[in-house]
Amino acid sequence: MARRRAVRRTDALDDVGRSLERVKKLMDACDAWLQDPDQPDRYDLGLRASECSVLYEEEDENGVMRRKHAQLSTLLGRLGGRIGVVSAAPRSPDVRLLLLKTAQELRQCVTAAVDLAKALSDYQAMEQFQQAILEEIAKTDAESARRIAERVRNCLVLQLSDGGTAAVSARRGGSSVL
Repeated sequence: MARRRAVRRTDALDDVGRSLERVKKLMDACDAWLQDPDQPDRYDLGLRASECSVLYEEEDENGVMRRKHAQLSTLLGRLGGRIGVVSAAPRSPDVRLLLLKTAQELRQCVTAAVDLAKALSDYQAMEQFQQAILEEIAKTDAESARRIAERVRNCLVLQLSDGGTAAVSARRGGSSVL
């Protein structure tokens, strides 16, 4: 049973590690995308020309204004003509929102890691307590040691099988746990 718990701890630690690696990659990608080309130590949160679909008006060959759609980057390439932008909206997922969601995921990963560390600490404290009990039991006569060890084993089995409530209910019901 101790081996299964150790494997579960290792699996949980591996899961947290993999999650943190993915979050770091995503944060690095967001960092690279948002980096201001003129000030690399700052972010530029503005839209990119390739992110915007623009509804614009353009004068046709008869002098009539016609509405059209194009990417802002395409229009910027045609700056020689007369263009009046009516509206612009992003066409792809917003990296700024992705960065915020990544930060939220990172927060959840850190919380899970903290919870796991607490659980591991509790488990290690319980193992140390169990070892101390066993050492003290070993100092008693054989029959007393056998009875105490059996009661402790039964209590732990009950506790593990019902999530720890048997020991509490046994104490409340008047029977001793050990």
